[in-house]
Amino acid sequence: MLLQMITIREERKAFHEVALIFSEWGWGFKEQNQDWGFDVLIEMAYQKRLTGKVGFLQIKGGESNFYRGRHGVTFYFSQEHKDYWLTLGERNPFFIILDDFSEGKIYWFLLTEEKIVRTSKEFKVIIPYENLLNVDARERFENILVNYPFEADEDDKVLSDNKSIKNTPFDLEIFYKIDVKKGLLCCLKEKKNKINIVLGYNPDVNSWDKEKEELDWKDPYYYTLWDLKQFIRDKYLSLKLKDVSNILESIKYEIESIVEEEGIQKLAGVLFDWDNLGKDIYKYKDFVRAFEQFSGLSKGRYKVRTVGQTVEFVTNNKKYVIDTYQGKTWELKTLIENECYEEIYTETDEYIWSEIYLDGGIEKIDFIPKMLEQWERYWDQLYRQVEENVGETSHLDSMKESSWKRFQIFEAGYDDIGDIIRYAWELGDMELYPIAVLTMMNIFDRECCYEEYCECEFYGGVTWKSICLDNNDEGKFFYIKEQDE
Repeated sequence: MLLQMITIREERKAFHEVALIFSEWGWGFKEQNQDWGFDVLIEMAYQKRLTGKVGFLQIKGGESNFYRGRHGVTFYFSQEHKDYWLTLGERNPFFIILDDFSEGKIYWFLLTEEKIVRTSKEFKVIIPYENLLNVDARERFENILVNYPFEADEDDKVLSDNKSIKNTPFDLEIFYKIDVKKGLLCCLKEKKNKINIVLGYNPDVNSWDKEKEELDWKDPYYYTLWDLKQFIRDKYLSLKLKDVSNILESIKYEIESIVEEEGIQKLAGVLFDWDNLGKDIYKYKDFVRAFEQFSGLSKGRYKVRTVGQTVEFVTNNKKYVIDTYQGKTWELKTLIENECYEEIYTETDEYIWSEIYLDGGIEKIDFIPKMLEQWERYWDQLYRQVEENVGETSHLDSMKESSWKRFQIFEAGYDDIGDIIRYAWELGDMELYPIAVLTMMNIFDRECCYEEYCECEFYGGVTWKSICLDNNDEGKFFYIKEQDE
């Protein structure tokens, strides 16, 4: 049976939370004044310009609008809504958006006739739990709006699982290969069109994986090739929306013009700046200047490797990494906001999180209930991931039971242990530790925590050395440390 209608207050809350996400994307978001039909007209934006690619949203908030099932949330609707929504969806995509307040998650679903199930009195769709409306969903929405309406034969329907429309927009394939004379090539293929882009790099024979057709991860330009694929997809989409002819040739010309100057190292710098656009990260050239100021070395006497928001430099006998407050803050935000449990465990410092906790402290009555919610969410996500990728989840039962026992020990000893972050690490570093960190970050002011983490990271020991370009209060500060080979 249908649950009772949600209140106006819940509807407005859901509307504003969804609007915030599309606002962060920079997309158009126009509310419609209709009693039923659809709530919002969205318009895709590219490089801060609206593209004319539009879609419809029907937004519902609160638990009274759906049921949680094993594989997803079930949403019910009437015959009238079904007919009207499918009519709207003939030319533009129609999305159902469900805001689950209790879980703090927003789900999305592209409505298509083959996904609708008839019940005794109404109709329903099952929205997979992984269909989360967040930062990562933007590319999937872009692919849908750009490719809509879809054309697919009966044996290979594009919408077969309603999860991924296409791996890349417009069926563009991107791969790499080695040419004996030209070296590393980036190959683009769109239907019958195919071109090769010379990247100005001849990798060592031991750095090339012939089977996977990719560089070994230790190669200085391993991450550059990852960034290049995304850059090409982005550039392709931009040119396609502008109806530019000879798109592949245009991309080839732009990339080869870059590598013509200084080879693939120049390309790595351009991609570093492109990937970090809008993140308040210093330019690649500033990282290079900082290293040359620190080392006294000039170009040609070192190799450069870009990794995320950091830049690594390799000399004849040493390896360095340069980071910044801005880069470290962005990394931490990504891990915390996306609840990256494994990465929090492997890539952050438990001693720094401990310092942050000890500076403020949190009462048990405030910490434990929120940590329990985080613990339950961790195991729910793990079960879903294993079920999707493996199928069988029974082996997780004993692991969850052991984790629960550790949680109970943690709870019992909370008031007697001053450093509860370190305590969580000692009891269960792989799960309790990141869960405790996330719980703390959900209670404390995150921005203050990021600032304190950076201060402890860069000034709390002797590992990092600071570099200031321009040597004044307005200068750009970098932090460098030597790495083990």
